Amino acid sequence: MDLKGIIKRIGINPDRTIKDDLRSDYDKHLEGQKYLEKVISENPLKQDIEVNYSAYYDKFYNLLEEGRYSLLDVSVFASKQTDKHLGIFVSAAINKIIREDQEMALYMTVPLDYLFYRFSRGHTKVNIAGYDFCKFMTGGDVKAHRVGNYAFFKVSGGHGEVESAGDYFAKEMENGMVFANKVGDNAFCHMKGGYGEIIEAGSFFGTELENGRVKAHRIGDNAFYQMKGGYAEIDNAGDNLCWQIAGGTITAGKAGNNAFYNITGGSGKVNEAGDNFGKDKKGGKILLNGAEL
Repeated sequence: MDLKGIIKRIGINPDRTIKDDLRSDYDKHLEGQKYLEKVISENPLKQDIEVNYSAYYDKFYNLLEEGRYSLLDVSVFASKQTDKHLGIFVSAAINKIIREDQEMALYMTVPLDYLFYRFSRGHTKVNIAGYDFCKFMTGGDVKAHRVGNYAFFKVSGGHGEVESAGDYFAKEMENGMVFANKVGDNAFCHMKGGYGEIIEAGSFFGTELENGRVKAHRIGDNAFYQMKGGYAEIDNAGDNLCWQIAGGTITAGKAGNNAFYNITGGSGKVNEAGDNFGKDKKGGKILLNGAEL
């Protein structure tokens, strides 16, 4: 895989590029910023936000009026916020007015949760974000430097690139394309479609993957546990690769111990593996250094 290409695509300077885009405009369009502040002050978030975030999004989206503020107003408003839950309001404000051909940038001092929730069009970039970044995204193009857990959860379209992300990256992904330099555990678990490329990931990568295609340079232990379908290309994997898989196709350069243990289906090709390769195999087709087990 073209790792240099991924790094070049993702590269975002979190301390200069985005901040410089906004610094000269902080005091412009004050009326639009005042409007956004008025809407949130009259409709404050409550303690149930983490349970009812979807209902809050719908409420804000319906309340906000086009023509009363601009994307620049949203950028400046967002940069001043310290309540991480206000990402749901910022997302509604962006999605209400952004057009397919528009670009915007956010420079945050506090990572907001739910940022770019239900994002569907336009081009955006941000330095940092909290959890549920780009959740339920259906389209558009997003770039970020560092995001939290559950980034790109159940996305069904669009294009996303991040430098680093927490656990459960692209969980239950349905479609679209996502790229990352480094992610935590459980990336692409229960994936149903789409395409993803990762340079480095933690353990339980691709658990119960159902469909789609993923590429990775280095992943941790227990990757593709009980995989059911899809395609994967891996350069280096830890121990217990593809335990109990029932379907799917995997090629790997190097795997640790206990790869393809107790499998019932699927196919795999590995150039180099540790001990117990294919132990208790019940079905499927696997090759080690070109020789079928």
